Amino acid sequence: MLSAHLDTVFPAGTDCTPREDEAKILGPGACDNGAGLAALLGLATALRHAEILPGCTIVFTANVGEEGEGICVACGICSRRHRMRAG
Repeated sequence: MLSAHLDTVFPAGTDCTPREDEAKILGPGACDNGAGLAALLGLATALRHAEILPGCTIVFTANVGEEGEGICVACGICSRRHRMRAG
């Protein structure tokens, strides 16, 4: 399982409209784990493009609540769900 978190926390009422500044797209939480999410998607894309078939199943997840024990709970839920589907 490869995981990156996609949640972020900012005050209620914050303007969430993305805005461009030259080559950057800015908005609340954009740098929170943007690189991790980009790497996760980039790896999935690279594997598909190179037609690489891994020797095992790779589960790509984007989770929330990663602080503290939250990541353990989220990954545990994903692991159990994947095993049930894989049979």
